[in-house]
Amino acid sequence: MEFCASSIGEGRKRVAYTYIENWSQLPEDLIGDIANRLLGHEISDFVRFGAVCRSWRFVTTQKHYFSGVRQLPWLMIPEENDESGDNGDIRSFVSLSTKRVYNVELPEARGRRCWGSQFGWLITVGIDSDFRLLNPLTHVEISLPKLDSFQDHFPFRNSKAILSSDPETNSECIVMLVITFTTESQPFSQLAITRVGDTSWMKLRSSLGGYSDVIFFNGRFYAALCKGGIILVVDVNNTNVSLKYLTSITDEESYNERFYFVEMGQELHVVWNSDRLISDGCGRSHLDDYFEVHKINVETREWVELSSFDDYALVVSASSSLSLSTLDYPGLKGNCIYFKDEDQRGCSDRNSRCMGIFDYEGRGILNANWLSLGVKT
Repeated sequence: MEFCASSIGEGRKRVAYTYIENWSQLPEDLIGDIANRLLGHEISDFVRFGAVCRSWRFVTTQKHYFSGVRQLPWLMIPEENDESGDNGDIRSFVSLSTKRVYNVELPEARGRRCWGSQFGWLITVGIDSDFRLLNPLTHVEISLPKLDSFQDHFPFRNSKAILSSDPETNSECIVMLVITFTTESQPFSQLAITRVGDTSWMKLRSSLGGYSDVIFFNGRFYAALCKGGIILVVDVNNTNVSLKYLTSITDEESYNERFYFVEMGQELHVVWNSDRLISDGCGRSHLDDYFEVHKINVETREWVELSSFDDYALVVSASSSLSLSTLDYPGLKGNCIYFKDEDQRGCSDRNSRCMGIFDYEGRGILNANWLSLGVKT
């Protein structure tokens, strides 16, 4: 957009504006200023902004133009061919705040399987065990070491990625994976740890059983085991990785349970998901999901079961878990757990429902498919 001034009348000036009809020709700095003013609330605005034209999309890939964007959580919808990674260039995301599905063009994900992580990053893997971090908004990719020598000839089927920091802003970012392997007898899981820029992975398998979840909390990694909810501190240094026992959530010797880490109110919590036999009152019974939420004091190694968490809704799944304030998300129901269980970690062969809303106060399932409630495309 160009501006020019011409003299008219007695010393008076009228400013004449010349508008560029093709908005793709606007200067990059001006587009960036527009982006900073508009992109302040929802990532969906960011996606729409980048869809205007090529030059506007280029601006959205420059991180300094949207450093102030409030990145509200999106959930990536599993594709039909997710096991093979053959899903083309389009990945679908659902916004919890708008309840809409957004299709994002990600040519970098073609032929690769994807999982969610933190700081707005996805982790992708090719058929040759080539791992990468991918930012779906900026399309920036960061290569990670391959896992061929790690998998011991067993194909892995699922993964979860935890980052200690944003890899674009911190060169010391540590990446920790929970990898589930498939064997002839039963699946098992291990940890794989690397730093961005390293050429190999450090591997760690616990003698106490497979891993259910990991989290980076207050500068340290923590791992939960499938059996008994054993919580471990994972110490990572430049040369090796070690495990230290912290506490146990339950004394039960059952493998038919899951444990999810959630940071809520700046404190560490563990969500315990197990199967309970539910009676329908007519002499029939069935297995259904049951949840408990425990607050962990990492200093005293003590834990306490919560009776409620009224101002929060919890979202737990195999790839990521989080707590959301119902003040920020009035469409979510407080004191409820939105769960999605893809049976991805090799802890058990579970027959309970894979998706639902658990009413923590009433201790029962409200709905079997919360992801589709009111969701529009």
